[in-house]
Parts: sequence; C-alpha cells; structure tokens
Amino acid sequence: MPYLSDKLGKPDKSVEIEVDLSKLPLFNDLLQSGFMVNTKNGESIEEFLCDQIGIEPNYITERMKTVFLDSRPVDKLDTAVLRDGSKLTLSGGMPGLVGMTLGRGSILASFRSSITYRGDDDAKEGGNASVNIKLFNIVMKDLGGIFLKYGINVKRAAMADLVEQIKGNVMGIKLDGNAIELDNLGTKLEAVDGWIGLSITTKTTGQEG
Repeated sequence: MPYLSDKLGKPDKSVEIEVDLSKLPLFNDLLQSGFMVNTKNGESIEEFLCDQIGIEPNYITERMKTVFLDSRPVDKLDTAVLRDGSKLTLSGGMPGLVGMTLGRGSILASFRSSITYRGDDDAKEGGNASVNIKLFNIVMKDLGGIFLKYGINVKRAAMADLVEQIKGNVMGIKLDGNAIELDNLGTKLEAVDGWIGLSITTKTTGQEG
C-alpha cells in the first residue's frame, strides 16, 4: 500500500514496521500527539476521510461525534475545507455538558456559536496541503490502524520516541524497503531533518485454524 504522502511527494525516508495486531495500542501516544498526512487544498473533511482514507460515511455519522478544525468545532464535514497547515482533531463523543455542547450537530450548538467553524475565506482549491491530525478515544481505537497502514508522516523526534515504545514488540522493520534491525534505525535516521514516512502493518499470531 503506497504512503498517503506518496501522492503529493515522497518523504525523505520511509519506515515500514510489522507488529502483532494486539500491539497497536503502543502507537496511541503518536496518534494522540499528532501526525501529518498530505492532501489537497480545498478538499472537504468528508472528502478527505471518505475518498482518500477510505472511511465509511456511516462510521462518520454514527461514531465520529466530535471534530475540530483549527480548534473550532465542526458540524458539517462536507463544507469544512482543509488547507496547508490545518489541524484536524477527530474524536468520539466527549463526556459531560461540555462534550455534549462541542459535539457535531448538538442541540446545544447555539451555546458555542462564536467558535463554531463557518468556513474559510482564505482556503484555495488545488495545490498540496499537509494536515496535522490527532485521534482520540473510540476514533483512535477504530481508525488508528487505518491511518497507520496507509502511511503517515512524522518528524525524527517522534520516530525516536516511538522506537523506544515498541522495543521488543516488532516482528519486522524496513528502511527504504530494506530490512533493518530496530536498534540500528535511530542511527540511520540521525541525519534526517525532513519528514519520515511511516506505515504499520499488523499480523495476528497465536490463532489456530
């Protein structure tokens, strides 16, 4: 599966990691702290999630209850557009009155009308855009593996933190298509100042059949 970033330019280095499916929670810190995905300027959140990432529209309607674009709550994903540098936060329902108020299509939405996303007059269609994405709670659990499989972009510091977290849990790893030991990965990436393309594949072990 090609990196999402390959569509709009390759990262400086590419890392492919295989882990057991049960180890995906090891990547939660990365998914919550944020990662980059390339798309196109002027593409709506709905187009990005459904057409590019491949998420079913029903999932977005039923499970993705809270969406922020540049720290503003979003109600209509088909009209909220992404631009270079956008920050997109995806979450399930949040607890309490605040969570209810910030949720998509909430009956209490009028109470946060001053901060609700209402469009971006500066957004331009066409051209490349790099979007920062953060996933939380049920959305992270459900969609984290999808984003990781398709490929995300991270900086060397984030990659170094991840290496420490997954030590002893890697089934296989490749750097630019060549097999490498995890202990040697950090040294190979020391000179990288740009983006590192990261993709994660999973394998289920211990099952008979």
